[in-house]
Amino acid sequence: MDHGVIALKLNPDEESDQLVLLWKQKDYTSEVPSLAGIGSRIFMVINGGRLICIDSKNGKIIFADRLKAPGSYLSSPLYANGYVYFTSYNGLITVIKPGDKLNIVTQSHLREKIASSPAALGKIFYVRTDSALYAFKKP
Repeated sequence: MDHGVIALKLNPDEESDQLVLLWKQKDYTSEVPSLAGIGSRIFMVINGGRLICIDSKNGKIIFADRLKAPGSYLSSPLYANGYVYFTSYNGLITVIKPGDKLNIVTQSHLREKIASSPAALGKIFYVRTDSALYAFKKP
């Protein structure tokens, strides 16, 4: 089966309900996590810890770089307070500043399995592991 990341234009004109394929990117595909759209950029993490940044206007790869956090990724990235948070199944949290190149701000290792997506509310960042719920508060 042919797969990849696609961009569709919905209802291109008022008289039609057909979808128009704008672009398709077949080189990289996330297996489980959702994609994070931030401005004109799409961020996608794939197993092995590779981060892919795609231009949402044309589907071209802006960069494909390693997060220095290998392993599986089951949780979707979270965009909050100007940063994108990625959590690996191995328990490594990687925070990046979104842009046209990989900019890792910090990494923290909880040393527990993380299969659920993180959440944020205000200045509090929540992560559920296989044994606990953590809440980190920004000072």
